[in-house]
Amino acid sequence: MGIREAMWQACACIHEPTIIESDCLGIVHALNSTTLPDNYVGLILEEVRHLASKLTSCVFSHVRREANSLAHELSRYALISVNGNVWIGGCPEATMPIVTSELS
Repeated sequence: MGIREAMWQACACIHEPTIIESDCLGIVHALNSTTLPDNYVGLILEEVRHLASKLTSCVFSHVRREANSLAHELSRYALISVNGNVWIGGCPEATMPIVTSELS
């Protein structure tokens, strides 16, 4: 799951309060609840919570898919790249129109 990879990257690179946004309402609800599903997804979410506990603070927030276009474009870009990518303080040139649109 992408959220688990994001948490690994956040733990390695981010040393300030973190907000993880997802358009998957079920996952966000599960991460914010007191219990996790008793299945494989629950095990992954348990790992995500463990990683979140290593950050200064971490909030899981639901966003509508329409508000999550940059994340989708970055995911698509990562799928076609040969190596895994992490962007800190910038983003791929192909995503700049979305960044500009979301910041204006």
